Amino acid sequence: TWQVPRFNHAFDINGRDWIWIEGFEMRYYGTHTDGCGVCALNASHVVIRKNKIHNMQLGVYINWNGTETQGNDTRVEFNEISDPLVNAWPWDAVKSSSMEGTGIVVRGHIGAIVRNNDIHNFFNGIYTGISGTAGENPAIAFDEDVYNNHIRDISDDGLEPEGACVNVRFRNNTIDRMLAGVSLAPITSGPVWVLRTTLTNFTSKAFKW
Repeated sequence: TWQVPRFNHAFDINGRDWIWIEGFEMRYYGTHTDGCGVCALNASHVVIRKNKIHNMQLGVYINWNGTETQGNDTRVEFNEISDPLVNAWPWDAVKSSSMEGTGIVVRGHIGAIVRNNDIHNFFNGIYTGISGTAGENPAIAFDEDVYNNHIRDISDDGLEPEGACVNVRFRNNTIDRMLAGVSLAPITSGPVWVLRTTLTNFTSKAFKW
């Protein structure tokens, strides 16, 4: 059975506030290499909860490149996010391909909460911040809490903070069956906290510096 997408994103939230997305199943989106379930750009006070998101490159993607009053206070909770069975392929076959996806990407402005999500069978679990020269901006991914998430069967990194991640707190997350548990890749501005985290059955290392 082949699933051929007609649309790239299930939900696009661009510069809009006070949006609540709950109880949807999102699957088989992605006409380009950034297909995703919920994509939010410069949106504040967004809640994404109790959705089932699967079989696309990005589950939830939170981005900000606007004003100081935009991109604030996003809550992502109680979602099941997966891309089976990408983790069954060899790492070398997936890396740098369109299958190199991430369950949740958080690079908004201020105050994101990511909690109680079940992320499995993905290349990467939860990514915060941004790489490259844009990652020098300390206003991106500022003051985030990532906790009580269950992450398993991950091809690469369970948690991957990168660039400037000021006051980003990872706590009480469990990560099982992955290449690396936590990848600090690298942090250009912190502090980043990783507390009370369980990392089991990694094939490379628990922490990657």
